[in-house]
Amino acid sequence: MEEYINHAKSVNFKPGLMEALDRLGHRERQEGNYSKAIEHHLQSLAIATELGDSNQLAYNYSNLGQAYRRQDYNIPALQYFHKALKIQQAVGDLKNTPIILRKEGEFTQFEGNTFSNIATHPIDICANHVHTIGANNTFNAAANTGILVNSYKNLDVPGNYTWLNHDAPYVIGGELRIGAEGNRVNLTIEPGTTVKFLVGAGFQISYWDEHYAKLIAEGTATDIIIFTSNSPAPAKGDWDGLFFYKGVAGSSLKHCEILYAGSSEYYGAMALSQSGTNTITIENSRIAYSKSHSISVDEASIDYSTVTFEDNNGVDYKVF
Repeated sequence: MEEYINHAKSVNFKPGLMEALDRLGHRERQEGNYSKAIEHHLQSLAIATELGDSNQLAYNYSNLGQAYRRQDYNIPALQYFHKALKIQQAVGDLKNTPIILRKEGEFTQFEGNTFSNIATHPIDICANHVHTIGANNTFNAAANTGILVNSYKNLDVPGNYTWLNHDAPYVIGGELRIGAEGNRVNLTIEPGTTVKFLVGAGFQISYWDEHYAKLIAEGTATDIIIFTSNSPAPAKGDWDGLFFYKGVAGSSLKHCEILYAGSSEYYGAMALSQSGTNTITIENSRIAYSKSHSISVDEASIDYSTVTFEDNNGVDYKVF
């Protein structure tokens, strides 16, 4: 990445430099180097402002919000998130979204509805309330749209949650942390479901110490659960991956595909950090097109004997 940045500077290729700085900031944020992450995101933001690139401005503001939120600096985080939202609304990313639920917005009943002629995400909702979307809805979602799970709030309320299999994918809008202090968050994803991720997005299960979460994504041979990029032209490293920390015992992935993840050179498409020995199950699954490793572990370990690996840049199983 640094070599590319130096080359972009030497030839004055500002669009490439802008994107590379933003990605470098994202990497620093993943590794906990928040001050460096903010520095790189601000550098990218300055170029985006100069070029008038509205989409990149929205990405920069959102990433800055994530960096501040990681440090529990909620006021600047919300300010940057608000700037990102205003730009997205202005350029139409959300302007025509039929249903937008903010903060604690949820459905008391939402079943048997039909959406037609929708060019953007049919629903924009916080992670804590995705489970209130009921069955038998027909979304008719356009390409690269779906049920947008926004990044304004984590899935952090204890309880049992199920994300149903709809005719539209779930689109994860940022780094989604799943887990609650004391009591567990149990998230079940139904067979056949597709979960897509925007650039820089991912799942972080039980990220904080003393937080607990369990991800159950058990597909079948005919109804595979897919975790993949939301890009119209998917590329390796489009999104982060599935990261498991302490307190994730009982998590299970069966008949799943993890595609186009691995944006971090360190973590790979799936990472286990301090999660213990064989506390997570992954069976009959496929990891493909990772820009980095497939599975990365520290002192944790996992049985991956039935996992298929395809066209990944790193190693299948990396101990770091």
